[in-house]
Amino acid sequence: MKYSHNPFIREFIFDEEQQLFLKGKLKEKEPEMYRAGQYNRKLGNHYGSARFCDHISLQHYEAPDISIKLKELAQEWDPDFSEEVWFAQFEFIRYQGNVGQTFHRHRDDNQEHSDFNRVYTSVTMIECSDDLVGGHLKIWVPLSDGGEKEYVIDLEPFETIIFPAWFDHEATPVLNGRRVVLISWAQIGKHNLKIRSDGQMENSP
Repeated sequence: MKYSHNPFIREFIFDEEQQLFLKGKLKEKEPEMYRAGQYNRKLGNHYGSARFCDHISLQHYEAPDISIKLKELAQEWDPDFSEEVWFAQFEFIRYQGNVGQTFHRHRDDNQEHSDFNRVYTSVTMIECSDDLVGGHLKIWVPLSDGGEKEYVIDLEPFETIIFPAWFDHEATPVLNGRRVVLISWAQIGKHNLKIRSDGQMENSP
């Protein structure tokens, strides 16, 4: 299997300026966070039984250098990375311990990327409180013999992990404290993103 020996990559990729930018965007957007749903394409609706957290979108054109950094990390990890793929869908997600917020085991797309056009998932830890209990990232990596291997990941602030969007994963319940992450999904040809020489995207509003 392609990812059996190198199922994900995790690194610190954002410089101080980018970290301050993301902190500022979180502060700006957090008051407008709302309960996240989970879209079911077959039913054509949202449901929340598996997903208990709060979120808010960050538009791709607000953060072109964040997209670039994520793409560079994915290219470093996956030798078959396509230039047509861009990290173009972003969300801040908040899990709080006073209500045990969580996102149970799920995957962000199928292996053919035909449900949501999501090829890779990235998770960046933006904030985790000193009293955090729980809130682990679990990833289940399929093995060539039909089994799977479970990884439990605890990211440090502003550490990023990228893995295939079709891998099962979970955010375990936060039992105390809080954690806020930035999630992004890499998509094929999404928005036909192009970066100008000034670092801005050509299709920015």
